[in-house]
Amino acid sequence: MVHSDSLSLSPRGFPGPNDRERLAGEGDEAVGGEVSGFHLLDPLIREGALLKREIEAKTARLRSINLFLAENARFKDGRKSACLLGGGYRVKIRLHEIISWDQEKIREFRKYLPEEKFRELFQMSFEPTSKKAIDGFLAHADRELANGLQWCMSVKPGAPHLTYEKLD
Repeated sequence: MVHSDSLSLSPRGFPGPNDRERLAGEGDEAVGGEVSGFHLLDPLIREGALLKREIEAKTARLRSINLFLAENARFKDGRKSACLLGGGYRVKIRLHEIISWDQEKIREFRKYLPEEKFRELFQMSFEPTSKKAIDGFLAHADRELANGLQWCMSVKPGAPHLTYEKLD
């Protein structure tokens, strides 16, 4: 059995990695998340849970702020990026989309597309080869074919990506 006086604690009062290895190596059995004879994990578990709650709350607030900033930014010429200045920061905003593909619709669409073009756009699992290839096809293909490809897509907005730069 390991006694508390044989344990060197880290500056925060919790065992470090070397202590955990030593404890595991001495055959002490873990009981309900505790090393028998110690309650060293309890404060770490409580602190971890508290930090997780704080991070989730702050993440939700940041997501709300980012969404508000993205909604109020001016995007030129249908672009998906914009910039805001304020509070001593430059905020770069890039909109993000999440596209899912309906496999049955892709099978149907495949009937109307030449095989070589289909293989250029999709892998055999009917996933697009690249966003660039899809965007190029939509921009330059025959309108009927481009509409057919769009029929296969389900586009929903993703979370905007923002970068904050401190201005000097």
